[in-house]
Amino acid sequence: MAYFLQIYISNYGAHARPVAYGAKGEGSFVRAIEATDETEDWISPLNRFLESFSLQNTLYLFRGQFETRCIGPYLTKKARERLTEAVDLYDAIKARTAIAPLPSYSMAALARMGDFDDTVRVAEEFSVYLKEQSTDAIERQIERNLDAMAAAHNFLKQLRRRLRRDPLEIESFHLHPFQIRGTCDENVRRYIQRDDLLYTEEDGQFTFDGPLKRLPYDDKRYALVLETDAPVVQSVICPSGFLLFALEDTVYYETILALLEWLREQGL
Repeated sequence: MAYFLQIYISNYGAHARPVAYGAKGEGSFVRAIEATDETEDWISPLNRFLESFSLQNTLYLFRGQFETRCIGPYLTKKARERLTEAVDLYDAIKARTAIAPLPSYSMAALARMGDFDDTVRVAEEFSVYLKEQSTDAIERQIERNLDAMAAAHNFLKQLRRRLRRDPLEIESFHLHPFQIRGTCDENVRRYIQRDDLLYTEEDGQFTFDGPLKRLPYDDKRYALVLETDAPVVQSVICPSGFLLFALEDTVYYETILALLEWLREQGL
């Protein structure tokens, strides 16, 4: 199951401190704003939430590295350990879309990809909002931000479905030099080299390296292509001896996965 955590801090500089948080998941929801009474332990609900968190579930943050460092001293050791296992939604989506980057990776933009159209206020914008609004308005905004994270996660799930062909799932693209990394449900060691293409698989992880090129496709568009004679059926017209991975903002995941599948079969 997916759980979501947002931590809010006073400022993004010296002497920053946590001022609010919200966490949400299956049957669980906690939120709090910094108490005016210094004797009140307003962090304890978050400690309990994290301490009881099962590692069978996944906890998501969104670009929360600085906020995590700020709140760390206020957490118990077990809560901090759970927090170190969290996955950054921003990083997860950006890695999977690096071959054709999205126009924006803000939480609001990614949430819209998951059909969320309400107001999102995070980071510096939330710090200003905190000083100007009532407690009720702030609590509602914390909940909306968590709903936005859930919508961004829905977009991530859509991506993951497109990037999977059993037993492989692509987790990231790296462009310079070009490399694909991902996971494999099988635990078989493979090392396959065909000309300039290299596929390796070990301990449930795989990598693919190949000389991807950016070439003109027509008078107006550029394509990302791989020079290979691999017998892979393509989704668009492409000259012989090339595989077309992407055309402007359109990525042909079926072609990429079919190539990886073909390479794995060469190692049988």
